[in-house]
Amino acid sequence: MDEDLFDSINPIAIPRKKDLYIKKDYVRTLQVICRWRNFFFIVIVFCLLLLQISFLLVHSRYVVLGENQDIESPRNLIGTEKQPDNFSENGLETESKSRRLTGTGIKFERLCLVINVTNTILIFSSVLYCFIMFQSLGASLGAGLGGTAHISRACVYSLIILILLLPWQLVFKHTVLGVVYTPREPVIWRVINVTDLSRKTLLYLRFTAYPIFVFMLLLLTQLQSLRWKKAVIDRMNQ
Repeated sequence: MDEDLFDSINPIAIPRKKDLYIKKDYVRTLQVICRWRNFFFIVIVFCLLLLQISFLLVHSRYVVLGENQDIESPRNLIGTEKQPDNFSENGLETESKSRRLTGTGIKFERLCLVINVTNTILIFSSVLYCFIMFQSLGASLGAGLGGTAHISRACVYSLIILILLLPWQLVFKHTVLGVVYTPREPVIWRVINVTDLSRKTLLYLRFTAYPIFVFMLLLLTQLQSLRWKKAVIDRMNQ
C-alpha cells in the first residue's frame, strides 16, 4: 500500500511521452518564429517599395512644393563647396506654381507624412526582424535543434540589413548614407539638373541601387532562415 502511494506521488517519467511533449513544444515555437519572421519580412519589403515609389514621384516632378518651401543647398550631397552651375530654384518654383494652377501632383506635406511613417515602420520592423533571427539562433543552440550554420548566417545578414537601413547621414553629415532617407533628400537632388553622367549615376546609386542591394540581402536572409527551418524539421523527424 505504501509502495502504491509512493508511486502515485512520484510517477516515473516515460521517456517516450516526454520526448513527444518536448517535440510538440519545439514545433509550436518554430511556428511562432516563422510567422513573425514572414510578417516582418513582408512589412520591410513593402516599406522599401513605398520609399522607392516616393523617390520616383519626386524625381518625375510629380510632387508639388509649397510656395515658401525651404530647400537646402545640395553641396553636402555632391561634395562640392560652391553651388553647382545647374542648380536652379527659380525653375523649380515656376514648375511648382504651374502644378498648383493645373491642380495636378501631390503636395509635398503629404509626401513627408508618408515617408516619415514608412521610415518609422521600416526601422522598427528591421529591429524586430533582427531580434527574431537572434532568438532563433538562441533556440537552436540551447535545444540542439540543428541548422546552426544557416541561422547564424541569417543573423549576420539581418544585422547588416539593420545597419544599412539606419539614416546615418543625419549623424555623419552625408559622409555615410543609409537606405532610409528624409523627405528633403530627394527634393534636394531634384533641384539639381542631373544631366551629366556622374551625378545621374550617384542619384540612382543612392535611391535605387542601394535599396535593391538591401532587398537582395533580405532575400538571402530569408533563404537561410528557410534552410534552418528545414534542418530543424529534419532533425525532429529522425
